This record gives sequence, C-alpha cells and structure tokens, in this order.
Amino acid sequence: MLSDQAHVRLARIDLDNANNLTDIREYIKHRASLLARSKRSVLKHDWLTDQTLSDAVRKAEGLFQWVSVVFDYLGTLRDPLKQLQTFLSTALSGARPERKLDSMYTQIFKACNWDDPDFVDGYQLAMGAIVTAKSPLSVAALQRLHGDTLSTPIDTLLAPLASLLPGIENAQGPVRILHQSLRDFITVRARDRPETCEFHLDDKEHSARLALLCLNRMNSILPLDIPDLHYLRNDAHPGAREPGIPKLAEGWIADDCKYACTYWISHLVETTEPSGELMNALTAFLSGKLVYWMEIAGVLGSGVSLTDVWAWINVSITMKFLVLRF
Repeated sequence: MLSDQAHVRLARIDLDNANNLTDIREYIKHRASLLARSKRSVLKHDWLTDQTLSDAVRKAEGLFQWVSVVFDYLGTLRDPLKQLQTFLSTALSGARPERKLDSMYTQIFKACNWDDPDFVDGYQLAMGAIVTAKSPLSVAALQRLHGDTLSTPIDTLLAPLASLLPGIENAQGPVRILHQSLRDFITVRARDRPETCEFHLDDKEHSARLALLCLNRMNSILPLDIPDLHYLRNDAHPGAREPGIPKLAEGWIADDCKYACTYWISHLVETTEPSGELMNALTAFLSGKLVYWMEIAGVLGSGVSLTDVWAWINVSITMKFLVLRF
C-alpha cells in the first residue's frame, strides 16, 4: 500500500508473499556460499542441503534481518553447521518479528561468558557507551574515553558479539549497533524477562556515564597543543595569525576529544540523578577548561550552547535541595 502523499512512498511487504519467500531462499543460498568460502576448512561448498535450506526458509518466515544476523554470527564460529541447526531448532514460529529477533539475540548473548565478572563489568561499560553514543565511535576512541576503567581491550571484550556490532574489528572505524531492534532489545525488552535481564542496559544511566567520561577526557587533555587554536586566550597574539576562528586540518583533533567536546552537553542534560563524581568533574571543567572548550567548539562549528547547561545546573541544585529538605 502506497501513501497518497506525493513526497512519501510507503510500501508494505507481505512477509509470506511468494516473491518475498523466493528472495529469502536466494539470499540464504548466497550467504551460505559466502560462508563456505570463508570456512573452507570446516565446510564443503555444498554444505547447505536442500532440507536445511527449506528449513531455513521456513524458519526465517520472510525476515531478511533474521537471516542476516544468523549468517553473520555463523561466520564468527568454528562449527557453523552445528549452530545453524540450533538456530533452526529453537527459532520461534508464528511469533511477531520483534519476538523472533529477540529470541535469536538471546541465543547469541547467552553464548558469552556471564560467569566472568570482568566480562560483565566490561559489557556494561563498553556496550553501554556504544548503545547510548550520540554518534558512532571507533574502538580506539571508546578505549581512550574509558581510560583505565576497562581491564580488557574493547575489541577483545566484545568479540563474542562481533556479529551484532559492525566495525568492532576495525580499531579506527565507527562501531554501530546492527539494527534498531537490537538496541530496543538491549535497552527495553531484555529488562522484563528473567532469562534476558542480565543483557539489559539502562540508556539514561549510561548516557550519564558518557557525560562523565566526556568531562573527564576534556579535563585530562585540554588545552590541546595545536597551532593557532588558542585564539580566545588573553595571552594570544592576534597579530601572529589571521583574525577569526582558525581552520584546522582533518585529524588535528582526535575523535574521542571531538566527540567529548561536541556531545558532553547532550549527555549531561539527559542526566536526572547526577553523581558527586559527575558534579565534581563538571565543576573542574567549568572553572578551568571552559575557554579551551569554547575554542574547540568554535573550530568544530558544533553550534552548542551553554544555556542548557545553566538550566540543568539550576534544576539539579533545586532537586538536591528538595531531597535534602524532605
């Protein structure tokens, strides 16, 4: 069905439509062929039998996302065929698409070592940052933002979930959440079931943690030692350079610093219960690093304003007073 708006083209796809199922079958065959090439030591070229193919088409129920995630995950395993049989035997039939995807996500998450406290803590910190980041960050940037709070490198820590995190294997490229349904599963639906609650991440809590990470990072590295950057300082020499905001070459400002300088306010104003650690970091920033941040914000052209920060501070102080009073 198409919308009657001239600028909108909304199409509804019947998942059980014969054409859609034919496309699903061809997609599965294509992914199986690619998997056989990458796993030549354990898979034959014709490893996907007609029966397994038919079972996969039936269990997919027209969901390309289900097929895509399954084969991405199989590519990370030593024995893909065994896991495919497990997926096919446990896949929910006739369930809503989101419930079907949640079941698959659950299997992938459960394969992680939840008995390892280092993994559990690292998952909360690293995946929490990935899920709540305002713009995708690279592994390298995430690592620098976390400093020494992570005992295991992020790419090693989250390797079991690599199929759900495109970019995790490239230290300099952005790490993304595979699909909106995965984000919704982690931040909302996983919370309500005993078998999945350990996967749950509170997006408000982790956004507040990112506010702290951003402030700590800026407090640690500002001012940057970059030529022409200190154009707002009292001791700057205006005659030594062109007037106005300088233009810096790409790469002068590291991605983690660029992220912190651009998004710390967005994360801060989402924080409803600021910790003492966060307030101390904010105080140190406003009293000692503010001008340096303003210089970088001008160079980045981010258009951020401190108005929201002052409003947030007033609300936070008022709320703390009311809590202490009552």
